[in-house]
Amino acid sequence: MKRGLIKKMILHILNMRGPLHVYGIIKSIEEETLSIYRPSTGVIYPALDGLIHDGLVSVKTIEGRKIYSITEKGKIAISLDEPLNEHIKKYVSKDAPYKELYEIFRTIISNWKNLTPSEKKEVRNIIREFSNKIMGVIRD
Repeated sequence: MKRGLIKKMILHILNMRGPLHVYGIIKSIEEETLSIYRPSTGVIYPALDGLIHDGLVSVKTIEGRKIYSITEKGKIAISLDEPLNEHIKKYVSKDAPYKELYEIFRTIISNWKNLTPSEKKEVRNIIREFSNKIMGVIRD
């Protein structure tokens, strides 16, 4: 993800959806990017710290959980910015098969450890065939 975009995404998410905890922010970004990008807490916390430092986001602890909200200054900042979907469009094409590829990838990775060596070899062969077919279509 391009540096700085995550902060813009957080501001837009908080503006659209209201106050959220970190998990809510992560899930919202994942939804907005069609499950293509799911930021880690290691990405979110530093971005939130920067936004808080700049006065664009505030944080309150409610029932032991930190809840993040966009400030008035943050709302002004994003009102001058292009909409979130325009930022995302720069990196994600709506008609590209990201969701389908993500599902294939997730299925393979989550089941990999349970496969036998021969099944792993078969999966690799299928991936190579798949890749070769796609490259054939693209080259034509």
